[in-house]
Amino acid sequence: AGVARTFQLNAGFDSMTARENVLVGAYFGRNNRAVPTLRAGRAAHEAADAALEMLGIADRADKVTGKLPVLDRKLLMMASAMATKPKLLLMDEPVGGLTAREVDRVMDAVRAIKAAGVTIILIEHVMRFLVRLSDRIMIMHHGEKIFEGLPTKLLDDRTVVDVYLGQGASERLRSFMENTHG
Repeated sequence: AGVARTFQLNAGFDSMTARENVLVGAYFGRNNRAVPTLRAGRAAHEAADAALEMLGIADRADKVTGKLPVLDRKLLMMASAMATKPKLLLMDEPVGGLTAREVDRVMDAVRAIKAAGVTIILIEHVMRFLVRLSDRIMIMHHGEKIFEGLPTKLLDDRTVVDVYLGQGASERLRSFMENTHG
């Protein structure tokens, strides 16, 4: 495999079970295209089950994908990607549309993926998610790089604060911090 990705919008086969969806990733994400049959072997089944377990949705493996809640479908996409055993995972807005509690659950899932030795590149708008998970951050605005560095330095960058919170927000934030912390 090498590279896998997840999508901003939930992708999957609604009429198939969660396990069957991950099996698709496990089978086609490997070098099985030369095999004349579409039968997934034991290795694909083991990879699918391991990915479902890693992402915390093994208990929903036999549920029909179309009936799963949004969070589970996002985790299912990650499981499908992980079943390919990638070295690099590209993630497009993995927490878009989720509640704060659900964002925390995805953070745990991403930490598990990272702990498995997978390099992750992600696109995301939720700063809390980025700052807590990233070793390095690059922020782009209208196709231009406006920041690159450590997450801890992000709020120090006036341009980034103004882009995310609105024009003049960096000055208001600086003033607030001075008044609050003396």
